[in-house]
Amino acid sequence: MIDYLQLAINHSKCSFIWENRKIIRFVFDYIDPEDEEDGRAILALDDETGGNMHKGYYTKDITNLEVLD
Repeated sequence: MIDYLQLAINHSKCSFIWENRKIIRFVFDYIDPEDEEDGRAILALDDETGGNMHKGYYTKDITNLEVLD
């Protein structure tokens, strides 16, 4: 089982498949569904543009996750 929280704590660089696209980014945050009402687990990644917005991906939609660092 993947420890998404540890990936966020370490700001690990990961690659994974999402909607048939390969994504390679640093993990910025993990939103646990147990912490949010009616929420789903979300993995937030660093922003490609360098801004303050962080793209989130539902963990159920992520496949082939690999830690690169």
